[in-house]
Amino acid sequence: MRAMARRVHRLEKQFAPRLDDQGRSIVDVIRERRHRRLAAEGKEPEPELPRKREDYYDANGRPLSIAQIIINASSRRIQLRAQAEAASHKHD
Repeated sequence: MRAMARRVHRLEKQFAPRLDDQGRSIVDVIRERRHRRLAAEGKEPEPELPRKREDYYDANGRPLSIAQIIINASSRRIQLRAQAEAASHKHD
């Protein structure tokens, strides 16, 4: 029973959202830092893309890691840019 309780506790720690002292998730902190960095460089931050459930969960309903969410968002931005570029070349 004790081993099972430890395992449940580990699972809860692993899958519970992690918040900092101010109640922000790691995603919010990274997003804020990125916006500040872009502003310091004199660039406009890219608009936030609407998010879907599959952006945060895998096919089995398990939450994705922060790294995987960032990779997926980056891939999605690249795809959208390529589509926009292709559309602009089509109109030329």
